[in-house]
Amino acid sequence: MELSYILTLLCLPSIFTDPTGCTYNTDTLLYTCNARLWALPLVFSSFTNQPQRLLLKDVDGELPASAPNGPTFIGFSAVDTSLFDTRFPASFHIMCYANTSLIIFKDTFQDLGFIDEVIIQDCNILSLPVQVFSYFGEVNSFIIQGGSINNMVADSFNGLDIKPMPASLTPKGELVLQNTQVISQSFPFGVFYNIYNVTTMVLDNIDITSVTKDTFYANPYLTNLTISNNNLASLPSQLFASSHSLEFLSFWGLPWICTCSDLWIVPYVINNNITLNGDFICSSPVAQSNTKVTSYYAANCLNYDVCQGEAGFVSSDTCIKAVDMVTYILAVPIITLTVISLVCIIQLLLYVKRNEQYIRQMIEVPNIDTREDKFAKALAAKIAKNEETTENRSFSHNWLGAKRKLMIARALSKTITANQINNPLPEDTKQWTNQSNNPLHEDTKQEVYSDNESDLEDYDEDYELQDLSTLRGERLTKALEEKILRDLENIPVVSGIWVAAPRGGKSGLEF
Repeated sequence: MELSYILTLLCLPSIFTDPTGCTYNTDTLLYTCNARLWALPLVFSSFTNQPQRLLLKDVDGELPASAPNGPTFIGFSAVDTSLFDTRFPASFHIMCYANTSLIIFKDTFQDLGFIDEVIIQDCNILSLPVQVFSYFGEVNSFIIQGGSINNMVADSFNGLDIKPMPASLTPKGELVLQNTQVISQSFPFGVFYNIYNVTTMVLDNIDITSVTKDTFYANPYLTNLTISNNNLASLPSQLFASSHSLEFLSFWGLPWICTCSDLWIVPYVINNNITLNGDFICSSPVAQSNTKVTSYYAANCLNYDVCQGEAGFVSSDTCIKAVDMVTYILAVPIITLTVISLVCIIQLLLYVKRNEQYIRQMIEVPNIDTREDKFAKALAAKIAKNEETTENRSFSHNWLGAKRKLMIARALSKTITANQINNPLPEDTKQWTNQSNNPLHEDTKQEVYSDNESDLEDYDEDYELQDLSTLRGERLTKALEEKILRDLENIPVVSGIWVAAPRGGKSGLEF
């Protein structure tokens, strides 16, 4: 009985042993696996405790993702995070031996999605392949310290989500590249685009000499940025155009070129209420060497912002805002059109005033003035006289002739009124007056019903209307006679009514 108990105690270490080369610290809950001693792969089922914190020490060479030398990890998807100690974050730490090489692959870290913090220390990383850290998923902190990065591509961090994790003791959301030499001395385009939720970024002593204006374009939640101890003499002016959450900036050990255009960062942090930390010492021009950036800016670049941060143009001490400038530009054509409209209205009013009498006569029915009355009566008297001297003519001849001449008298009176006696002759009137024969006579001959040609000739001679020449001249008389006769059938007798005589009597006009 005692012998079996002793044998059981001796066999316990072999039953509950950890993987070869791995030791466990019960105080810090840290597993340390020495790459010089281990035999890959590291199998989860061989760990006696949950590998909440795992340190790979003295790594030199590759962490394989597949056979023949790997994979490095097997079965870690079975980790039970409910057994983790809440005093410590789930962490994964790679420490290389004396800055030796580290070769990692896209599938090297599969099944390590339970990790919250990643640290790679003192490793000369030959390459960061596409999505090399994607198996980590969401992490609270990602740090590369020491060593170097020989090759980095735009999608190296694709699939990695660095964000403050509320379940962590200290939510960080940080990416730290510190004391690590970036061999290319710059970042590939879009390398930080995939870590959209990062809030803190430290780029300290990584040997970069330039950054492009879109470096932080896809990091809208970035609140704390440190760019220190790099050979950056200036920063592009649009570097923080999309960093609307920025609150803290730290610039230490940068060889600033002190010109007003290069020191845009000074008014930027003031206008955006950003806390700025750093030594800020000018390295050039030589005359300003070792001068504080703030002092140089205050002495050479500080001007009172007349527009107080608003878009506009400064003329002397006056700010013409962009909105006002657009208003002025639009006002010019509006005022011009207004003036033109007023001029046109004034011209129209003057024209109407000049032609007011003419317009009134066109709208209203004109009344026959005294001169027209006299002229009409004179024509009527001629008609009556003609009737008396031509008794041998038929009754119908007298009826038609008298009515015809009275209509001519009335129409001629109206025409004289409409045309105003003192107006010059129109062109068409002049053409009428050039005719050799008086059209009145020919028309009259056609209208009057008579078989006696000599009677018609006497009739025409009797009514040549010579009195008209005393009013406007013979030429106007003939022209008006022709115009009246052309439109005679459409002109009513407005001042008299023809009354037929009873049998055996005379016909005549009543007024």
